[in-house]
Amino acid sequence: MKKEITLMIGCIIGAACVVGAFKIARMAARRMRGGRGRHGGGCGGMRSEGGWRGRRGGGGQRMMMRMLFERLETSPGQEKAIKSAVEQVFESMRAARHEWSDASELAVLLTGETFDATAAEGISGKADASFARVRVSIVESMRQIHEALDERQRKLLADWLRDLGHRSARWS
Repeated sequence: MKKEITLMIGCIIGAACVVGAFKIARMAARRMRGGRGRHGGGCGGMRSEGGWRGRRGGGGQRMMMRMLFERLETSPGQEKAIKSAVEQVFESMRAARHEWSDASELAVLLTGETFDATAAEGISGKADASFARVRVSIVESMRQIHEALDERQRKLLADWLRDLGHRSARWS
């Protein structure tokens, strides 16, 4: 009898440990996806580095993409193409932002005794080149998305974007 009780208590403790480990793993996964946690998540999850694709935060963007995919009734192949195209745009934007993270050129330009128009033109040319790369990336991504979707899906996407624009205009 004593042996059976000890075995039963051991099984209960083991089951509790498994449940606890599962809950901890689920909580960690939720935090990595940007879900609710003690120190952020939810809408605040966007604060973290890496944006919506990063290690933490950004569940809202993924949820919006998921809802869009459901509305368009996309296939897994289409979803992969669209995600790749969107990621390409964000990557070009990250690269442009990285180029501009060092403001030392602007600081030198502003602290000089006289304004150096040639240096200012150089900085302006650098900005134009960065923006041109982002524009090219956006156009290429739009082409990829256009090719991935059929006519019905493109119309639904256009309607969704139009509606999104009207909603944001109401809040401005």
